[in-house]
Formats: sequence, C-alpha cells, structure tokens
Amino acid sequence: MRLFKISLKNVKHNIKNYTMYILSMVVCIAIFYNFMCAGSSDDIEIMKDFTSMRALIGMCVFILILFFISFMNYSTEFFVSRRKKEFGIYTFMGVENKKIAYLFAQEGLIIGIISVISGIILGIVTNRMFMMGMAKVVGENTSIDFEISYTSIIYTFIIFAFILMYSFIREYIKIIRMETSELLKSGRSDMKDYKIKSSWLRFSIGILGLVMFISGGYIALNYLDYNLNMSHVIIISPLLMIIGINLMCRGFITEVVLRISKNKKILYKGTNIINFSSMSFNFIKNNKVLAITSVLIVCCITAFTSGLSTKMMFKDLMISKFPYSVAASVQDKNQEMTVKKAFDSERGRELFNTDFDYIKAELYMNSNFGEYKEKDPIISYSDYERIRNIQLDPLKKNMKIEKPDDNEIVCLIPSNIMGVSFGKEANMNGKIYNICEQKTGYIFSEDIEGNTDMAFVVSDDTYKTIRSSSNKEDIYKYMVISLKNYRETENISKTLDNTGIEFSDAHNFIQRDYQMFNLIYFISVFMSIVFVIAIGSMLYFRYITSAIDEKMKFDIMRKIGVDSKFINKSVIYQAILFFFIPYVIGISGGIFGGIFAKNALNVMGISPILEAIGIFTLIYIVYIFITARKYLREIR
Repeated sequence: MRLFKISLKNVKHNIKNYTMYILSMVVCIAIFYNFMCAGSSDDIEIMKDFTSMRALIGMCVFILILFFISFMNYSTEFFVSRRKKEFGIYTFMGVENKKIAYLFAQEGLIIGIISVISGIILGIVTNRMFMMGMAKVVGENTSIDFEISYTSIIYTFIIFAFILMYSFIREYIKIIRMETSELLKSGRSDMKDYKIKSSWLRFSIGILGLVMFISGGYIALNYLDYNLNMSHVIIISPLLMIIGINLMCRGFITEVVLRISKNKKILYKGTNIINFSSMSFNFIKNNKVLAITSVLIVCCITAFTSGLSTKMMFKDLMISKFPYSVAASVQDKNQEMTVKKAFDSERGRELFNTDFDYIKAELYMNSNFGEYKEKDPIISYSDYERIRNIQLDPLKKNMKIEKPDDNEIVCLIPSNIMGVSFGKEANMNGKIYNICEQKTGYIFSEDIEGNTDMAFVVSDDTYKTIRSSSNKEDIYKYMVISLKNYRETENISKTLDNTGIEFSDAHNFIQRDYQMFNLIYFISVFMSIVFVIAIGSMLYFRYITSAIDEKMKFDIMRKIGVDSKFINKSVIYQAILFFFIPYVIGISGGIFGGIFAKNALNVMGISPILEAIGIFTLIYIVYIFITARKYLREIR
C-alpha cells in the first residue's frame, strides 16, 4: 500500500513529463475505439459494401495495435532514462531493485489506465460525429444515433490492458537487471562518445543504403515503362526503400556531418562547433529511431496521398464515367434522327451538342498483365481535339496529347483500369504502330465504349485509311450532349428508352455504388493522424532523453560564461536538424510512394502529394517547436 501511495505521488510530481504521452495515447485510443465501434455498428452495417468495409477497418485496428506496442515501448524507455538517477538514490537508501521496478511499473499502469479511460471517454463523446462523418463521406444519408458500445469499450480496455502489461513488465525486468552504478551514471554516460571518428565502412554502408533507397523509388515511379507487374512492385519497392533508409540512418548521416565539420570555416561559424559534436552523437545514438520515424513518414505521406487521390478520383469519377449528360452510339440514319430529335427537345438548356465518328478495330499488344487482344474504338486526332476543347474542365485540362504521326497511336486508358501499361508497339489490322503515348482518358461514356475498353487516337490520314478498309458494321457515330443542369436528363432518356439504341445517361450514376473509394479516404486520414502522432512523439521522447545526458555540458558552458542566447540558439538549431533528417528522408520516400499511389489510381496532377506534404509539415513544425521548448526547460 505504501508503494502505491508513493507511485501516486510520483505520478502527480511527474505529470508534466507524462503530458505528451497521455495526450498522444488519448487521441489514438479514441480513434481506436471509434474504429472498433464502426466495425460492429448497426447503422454502418446497412451500407452496401459493409463486408469489405469491415475487413478494411479490421486491418486498421491491427495496424493500430502494432503502433501502440511500439509507441509504449519507446515512451517507457524515455521515462526510465529520466528516472535512472532517482532509482539509483532509492538503491542507496536500501530499496531493492524489485521494489523500484514494481514502483515504476505501478506508475506506468496508473498513467496507462488514465490514458485508456480518458481515450475511451473521448471516443464515446466523438463517436456520433465519427460515424456521421463516415456515413456522409461514403454517401449514406443514414441517421446516426448516439450510442455507447459496451462491447467496444470492453475490447478496447482488454487490448490495452494486455499492451500495458507487456510494455511495463518488459521495463520491470530491465530495471531489475540494472546495476546501481548504471542507475547513478545518468547525465555522464556516453560523454566519451562525443569524439566520434569518421569511418569509411559506415560511409560505404550509407552509400549502399542511398542507392537502394533511390532504386526503390525509381522502380515505383517507372515500373510501367518496364512492364513490371504492380503486385511485384508493391513488395519490391517498399522493401528496397525500408532497407535503404535503415542503412542510411545507421551512420551515413553522421558521416556527412563529420565530413562537413572538417571545414573550419563552417565549424567555427556561429554555434556550429557545439552543434556538430552534439549532432554526431545524437545521430549515432538514435539511428534506429531516425530510421523508424523516416519509414513512418513515408507511410504517412503515402497513406495520406492515397486517401486524397482516392477522394479526387471519386470527385472525377462521375465525369470519367459520364463525360456527357447523355451519349449514344448509332450506326444508321434512323437511329441518328431519333437521337437528334431527343437532343433537340433540350434546345436552349445544353452546354454543347456534337458528334464524331469512330471505328472498331482489332488490336494486339503486350502489357504488364500479359497479352492484350481486343476490338477497340479508334478516333481521329482532329475529332479528339475538337471534343477535348468543348468538353468539361477535367478532360480539357488533363488530356492534352501530342499529335501522332501516321505510324503512331495514342492509347487512352480508362480510369477504372489501374496499374496497366503497354509495350512500345500495337498490331492493328495487321499493321504495326508505335505507341507514342499512354494517357488516362474517358472520351467515351460508361456502358457504351470506354467502360472496360481501351480507346485509341490516330492521325487524320491514318484514320481515313483505316476507315476506307473497314467493314460498315465496324463504323459508328457517337452523339453526345451536355446540359447546364448536368443530370436532368429524364426527357432524353424517355425518348431513347425502348428504341434499341445504345445510350448512356449521367443520371444513372449512383454515388452509393462507390462507397469503398470514400471509405479509403476517410480511413487514410485517421491513419495518417496516428502516424503523425507516432512520428512526433517518438522523436520528442528520444530527443528530450538526450537533454538528460547533455544537461551537465550546458551547465559547464554557463559557468564559463557562455551566453544563454547562444545556448538557446544552439538547442533550437539542433532540434530542427534532428527532426529535419528523418523529414527529408521520409518526404523523399513519401513522394515516391505518393506518385506510385496516384498513378495506380489513375489520378492526374500532383495536388494530392503537395496537400499531404503541406499538412504533414505544418503539424511537424508544431512538434519541433514543442520539443525545442521542452528541451530548453530540461537543461536549465
């Protein structure tokens, strides 16, 4: 009982040190609880793709559990480092290591229980908002009632109880095995390691890591050019990048700092003489944390970019599947007159009303998924450009192509075909054409041409040649209209129904059929939040731990008359660099991963990547500021 009271007093005394840990845990546990509720909610269960959604949510829950185990391990190591000297004093007072370890384990459990209970309460308070947000994002108009899921509360508490027990038993064993001298040397340990010598082996390993990192990124960006299978790239590219990041952080960064510090003009400028010695020490001591956080940044940027790309993909989905209000494919004059009459009924309400010819031709090509053999539509370059210039903005902006020569062909890939690329040549009607460009395109509407079919653009002369040798049944006229009120197409649909004419109507686009796209976006945002908390907290705990070791150094500097502004400037500079290294590596990898995800989803432009990096950077800067401020307090 007496030890328990001491534990409670210690928790109250050290509550400021636990603040970052508690806040991080509370937010993450609240997210975890909400995901648990979403997986079993009756309101969410009515959604069309609930089975797939539950599987996706289950995967996120599993990832969160792994994160919590790692996060608690790092945070408890931080707390032990801070308390080593205090534990050593307890030892001199005659307290056994077992009791010290038990005391610390009790403190950890108290803090853990506070975090879990607070996190569950926050999760309960925000649950209805979370569910409503999910329902709205996936296109459901379901009414969400406030409810408390007792099953989710029990599961959340049990899971975190096991994680807490594992984490603090691990530290309990560590403390028991510590010698008294080790407990008392806090603040002096590793001072000799400030004199770090340059190593060609370390430098060579770092160069190898850099090569592997760049190779992984290059494969992610250019796999289509080499017809590599996407499923293989998803394994090979991340593996190369993760190994590369670990090798770079294992000492390569330290080598770079050491080699820069040999330049006396740089070394004796400002606070650099302090910064370079401390940075070398910190990078060597914390290379594992720098590697882990760099990988987490890659995951965070990639996940966030994937979510934003999915959101953008969904926004463009209706336009890509229905680029016109109504489109019809006809082959004779009677059908053409019927469609013209239907379109004329909307006179004055249309944005544009036009038509173009196309031909169905057999094409043979090699792709990264095997041999491709289909009968696909061919259009002329002039018709393509005419349609593109009167079309809605997404098509007009993003689908500009180079004019093909007579022996060239441009491949338009539908947005629903992901990760496909073709070779350099296509065999059409027995003649070989060079594939000069491959573009994500939607010149045809869904349910006519372009839903699962490719489309190809050829020069005007080539089109005339192909048309002259084609059978009549392979020649079509494509008639399209877009209205000012895009989806008000009932009048046209009534006229064309039961005529036997193949047509596509934008009114048939059902948002509910694409719930998974929006759910991926929703989940990726919350997973990115967890990744950001993990990254910032790990770097915070690790960097603040070094304050314990460096406090004596700064005390000596003050005694010999070093100005406080000089020390503050040095600390801020070191904090920025400590966070900057994993940031640069992680953002570089995140750009590779983000471009890969964006290309796999057939999303045009780089705005998802820039938005993901921008939001992450703002949050990251806040963590740097908090860490530098806390570090300055520690060394005073």
